[in-house]
Amino acid sequence: MCLSEKLPSMSYLLNSDVLWVTASPRPSDSDGRRPPSSFVAGRPDSNRFFVPDLCSPTTYRGFSYVAGILRMPSAAAATRRGRLHSAVTARGACLLHGFTLVELLVVIAIIGILIALLLPAVQAAREAARRTQCSNNLKQIGLAVLNYEGANKHFPAGSTALVPELLGPYYTTWAVDILPHMELQSLFDLWNPAQPLSHADNRALRETHVAGYLCPSDIQEEPLVEPETGPGNDLLWAIGSYRANSGKTVGDAGSGYWDSPTLASTPLSGWQGPMHCVVRDSKRLDHEPVTIRRITDGLSKTLLVGEYHTRTHQSRRTLWPYAYTSYNQSSGFPDSITLIPDFEFCFDKSGTSTGNECKRSWGTLHAGGTIQLLFCDGSVTSTTPDVDILAFVASCTIQNGEVESINED
Repeated sequence: MCLSEKLPSMSYLLNSDVLWVTASPRPSDSDGRRPPSSFVAGRPDSNRFFVPDLCSPTTYRGFSYVAGILRMPSAAAATRRGRLHSAVTARGACLLHGFTLVELLVVIAIIGILIALLLPAVQAAREAARRTQCSNNLKQIGLAVLNYEGANKHFPAGSTALVPELLGPYYTTWAVDILPHMELQSLFDLWNPAQPLSHADNRALRETHVAGYLCPSDIQEEPLVEPETGPGNDLLWAIGSYRANSGKTVGDAGSGYWDSPTLASTPLSGWQGPMHCVVRDSKRLDHEPVTIRRITDGLSKTLLVGEYHTRTHQSRRTLWPYAYTSYNQSSGFPDSITLIPDFEFCFDKSGTSTGNECKRSWGTLHAGGTIQLLFCDGSVTSTTPDVDILAFVASCTIQNGEVESINED
């Protein structure tokens, strides 16, 4: 039996003296029967007492005890020592305390509820940090472009082709030209300007990941991607997130795009963006890089660089060194489907066989579809897919005479 069933229900006092417990036979009871086993506890200078069938003995401060405390039966002994530590009843001496299954399940449920409440806040904080990093990337790009303009007296070309042919060859692009101003001179030195970007001499350049060209919210499972079309569609190109604004487009198949060397079919010169395709051997003014004084619509109202990423069809995502048409340049098109980060969805809704406007879209994976935009004065603002699309398109031209702009703050 347990201690609580053998000893009377009375208080026992415990002092700090060392107790000792040894196994010992106990004298026979009055009826002559001997218990199978017992323990004797006490101190060398005091009377001993018998504790039958101890439950889970262990040690504390050098003496043995049962279920928390082994108590001396003599209050006088504790008084002589003058160090009283606790008083308990013998009835509860062997009770072992712990969690029941129900209590454990309740604790687990409470922890689960707390995690469920905290997780959205943690995710929101992480997304806010990613969005801030993305905004900082755009600001650095803005400074680099303006420094380039200060040194060369014009903005970098969206892309540069030798002849007015769709397949180029393309020799450089805006994201390559500004590398020295992004403090990436060593990467810029890998570029051989005498050869097209698709040439083997420029492989190290086109396969290099640039953190400043990549939004942390974008999908980054494949750092190198083969583009779907163009003169380099059988090569690997480093992914990116930011596209130059090449201008306004009407979405005609094969024409009307300022990211193409075939600019002769472009309907209006006023629809140019600040960084469009440039043809080296052309004598036309609108085939040349844009100077600040040509941006008559206003620097703070003209879009320079924006974000684009797609959840689907990763071969149509942004590739920072790939100069071919729409892989690092986008256009303003008067349809809100071009502000959605999903190429396949846009293509299905476009109702066209080419989906050319979807190739030149804008969009991000930020919360709420927020698109961050850099303007020609270096300011960064944001918009959403439900923005006034006509005001958005107006922000994409440099000298079309519009008064609307999405950068009014």
